[in-house]
Amino acid sequence: MLFEVMSGLKINLSKSVLVPTGEVPELNHLAHFFCCGVDYLHLSYLDLALWATYKCKAVWELVLERFQKK
Repeated sequence: MLFEVMSGLKINLSKSVLVPTGEVPELNHLAHFFCCGVDYLHLSYLDLALWATYKCKAVWELVLERFQKK
């Protein structure tokens, strides 16, 4: 509601979804609170998986592999 007041934009949360990045405790409770759904997409930003923790070895191996090719 605060965002709507400050921005003047109306948000329809029933058409929105929460996409967790990493482990989110009580995700379904949050979705119920905001009256929206939950989606689990394999999202990436700058070719890094958003679902991975910073300690995830598989992600960093891909990063190192890309830098070694250049």
